[in-house]
Order: sequence, then C-alpha cells, then structure tokens
Amino acid sequence: MEREFTDPLGRTIHFPWPPRRVVSLVASQTETLALLGLGERLVGRTRYCVEPRGRIESVPVVGGEKSPDVQSILALSPDLVVANKEENKKSDVERLEQAGVAVYVAYPRTLPEGAAMIRELGALTGTMDFAGRLAAPIEELLTPGPPPERLGGLCFVWKEPWMAAGGDNFVHDMMRWAGIRNLGERFEGRYPRVMLEEAMALEPEVILLPDEPYAFSDKDRGDFAGWPNVPAVARGRILNFDGKIMSWYGPRIAESLKSLRSLVGGIS
Repeated sequence: MEREFTDPLGRTIHFPWPPRRVVSLVASQTETLALLGLGERLVGRTRYCVEPRGRIESVPVVGGEKSPDVQSILALSPDLVVANKEENKKSDVERLEQAGVAVYVAYPRTLPEGAAMIRELGALTGTMDFAGRLAAPIEELLTPGPPPERLGGLCFVWKEPWMAAGGDNFVHDMMRWAGIRNLGERFEGRYPRVMLEEAMALEPEVILLPDEPYAFSDKDRGDFAGWPNVPAVARGRILNFDGKIMSWYGPRIAESLKSLRSLVGGIS
C-alpha cells in the first residue's frame, strides 16, 4: 500500500507503506530508527551513524552525511531515505529523488520538535507504538516549559575558524532549556564565524566546548587564557563534554537535557 506524507519542509512524498528498506543519512535519526525496532529494515547508514552500539554495525555504510555515495544508496533499493536539512546537502537529496527514491527531510530546531520527530518517524515506518513510548518521557520533561535563563554562555562548534552556535538551531534551544542565555544569538547567522576577541567581549559566564562536530578537548581551554577577567575564564567555567548532549535529537533528548542541567547546575 502506498501512502503520502508531508515532511517539515512541506515536501510531499509517496512510498510503499510501511517501508521495508530504509536508509538513514543522519546519526541521531539512525539511532531513532533503530530504537523504533526497525531491525533488518534499516539497510543503509553513514559512517557517523554509530549508535545504538551493538545494533547497527552490520548495516551497510553509504558514505558520510555531507558526502553520501548516491549510487551505493540506489543499489540498496530503498523504499525510503531519511535525511535532514541541516546535515545533508540539497543536491544529494535531489539526486536521489531524480532517481525515483522518496526522501523525507527532517528539520528539528527545538527540543519539542525533536520529540515530535520521533513520532513522525514512527508514522513513516509504521512503528507508532514504539515512537509513543520513546517520545512520552521527553514530552513529560518538557511540559513545565524552559527554566529561567540564569547564565550567559557561548557554545563553540568549530575552531579554525572559530564558530559558535547562534540562534534558531537545536544547540541554541538545548542551552535555553538548560537555563543558559545563548550569547551567540547576538551574532548574525545560525552558526556564525567569530573572532575570540569579539566573543570574549560578551563576557560569557560559561563556555561550552562539546567534542562534536569539532573534537574540542581539555587543551583547547588554553585558548581562552588571554581573557583572565572574563567570568567563565576567571571562575573555571569552561566545560568539555560529550557533544551528543548538545546536538543529538531523538530518544536521548531527556537524558541529554538532564546531563546538561547537571553539568551547569553547580555554577553559581
């Protein structure tokens, strides 16, 4: 039976439902699909799709998120490809569609949208019961709404050039729900390039250095030593941590938010 769906970008797609062969081009969406119980129906993933460990290693790799091997994907004869507007290139999506493949493009920019995406993927794959069980704890945690923003902070996502999380993205919303006022929103763009001088002029009270997409480590904390009077530097509030907490949407949202709140909770 063929069904019609509309993705968050307003694109209408048709494919045999429920799909028997699914390819995912985004790590957090691959994790979601696996936890929805797709099992052998998940027939393709990117090299960055590494979770849940122990459950997807046998799924064929079809390149990277920004550089998928379109011919390898087509050779898998997928009923459905799941992509993301922010992580995948429009040209790759168009090439797949021109070859007759249905591509659903997700675009969660907030935590509630991340929870909604779980239910969307459940509807797409005929796993609504699984999706409801995964989404419910997140929805419950988010029901009270975000807490007051008590700290001004910056979250860097790249180095050389330095880039920070601006507004209108999932990282920004994760900071908001953790009680951090994202100072990066003052720069133009969703992931603006910044000079450290102008970033430190905002006097952040906390600096976040996740280990993805750029692999920040403890040694990168030294790059801020030139601004000893900035509150985050003066008080040792430069935090290295697992980047999945900041940017992986899907079933891990609730635990990620709890982890980030705990990480910054001791800061006064």
